[in-house]
Amino acid sequence: MLLWRLKEMELNKIKVLHIITELNIGGAERMLEKLVLGMDREKFENIVISMTDTGPLGLNIKNKGLEVIALDMDFGKPSFFKFLKLINIIKKKKPDVVQTWLYHADLMGLMAGKMAMVRKIVWGLRCSDMEFENYGFLTGMTVKLNARLSRLPDLILVNSEKGRQVHQGLGYSTPKMKMVPNGFDTNFFRPDALEKKAFRQEIGVDQNAFIVGHVARFDPQKDFETFFRAAGIIAQKVESAVFVLAGKGVDDSNKEIKQMISNNALADNVILLGSRENIEKLYVGLDCLILSSVFGEGFSNTIAEAMSCCVPCVVTDVGDSAYIVDDFGFVARPRDFAGLAEGVEKLSQMGIEQRQKIGVAARKRIKDNFSLEKIVDIYQDIYTKLADLSL
Repeated sequence: MLLWRLKEMELNKIKVLHIITELNIGGAERMLEKLVLGMDREKFENIVISMTDTGPLGLNIKNKGLEVIALDMDFGKPSFFKFLKLINIIKKKKPDVVQTWLYHADLMGLMAGKMAMVRKIVWGLRCSDMEFENYGFLTGMTVKLNARLSRLPDLILVNSEKGRQVHQGLGYSTPKMKMVPNGFDTNFFRPDALEKKAFRQEIGVDQNAFIVGHVARFDPQKDFETFFRAAGIIAQKVESAVFVLAGKGVDDSNKEIKQMISNNALADNVILLGSRENIEKLYVGLDCLILSSVFGEGFSNTIAEAMSCCVPCVVTDVGDSAYIVDDFGFVARPRDFAGLAEGVEKLSQMGIEQRQKIGVAARKRIKDNFSLEKIVDIYQDIYTKLADLSL
């Protein structure tokens, strides 16, 4: 009797199969991780497929009891045999909904899902105005092809208003688009005075230093040159300034970064941490955070996570960054290193109490508008309605 009841409960679950390019640490990847781990397991069954390897986020999802499958494609090298494997996996799993994340997964997931006779397919667009010449011929062609095919998925989820506008301009189907911002666990990302002290001890920085953070992978989108030019100005005006950077490729082996540090006379002011999984312990140690992106941002995880930790942000007006920060930080034009430096200088000149007030207000904005619970509920409602329509 119990076995029959468990089987009945399993059959009544809505099965969602997610397809993503990779599961290394990145904005879309982390949002997928938060979503599948936050969804109600009594009502939903989530399966995650990485087109490449499992990656650290895939391992974490797997360790939390969800199924993760890696197709093991090589980056930038589509494989017909791996495509056939994906079709067979979808046929075997029989999902109610296929949810794809990022351009290449959108295209491959759409084709495989249609061939596998999936009832409902949802695309995920996670960026805004990309400069595709920085990412190779294949990516640009994929985006153009996706625009032509964009009437075929049942729904297109975008995570920023700017992303919606940009993709409409690229020819994506407007009626299919729905904006759902990223969500954030404000119980996990929160201020912690003891952790702040411990982080500064860990990296060997004085407790009274003014720490400016930059959290981003090494990528043309993130415009490290503008960041370091701003840092050079800040270092001259804020005596105690220290710059702490974290992200994939942001370490002492990166010759381009080392040259930028040298060019801006920052050899004694910069700490490079590379890829870091416990990023929440970094945020709490900061006095402010800079995001210097020049294109492509959708809804920045980095900004909202830092704000959740009561860290004021100074950002470029790219994607929805200015919207996220609102009145609780500073905004400069893209590539405006002087504007970024001015924002940080203003924060450094404030008293600690005034800066803390801005940080508290920033955290409240994230809690009130972008809590993970609210965003997970929106996704669950979307999947439920799609599954009901497919009956």
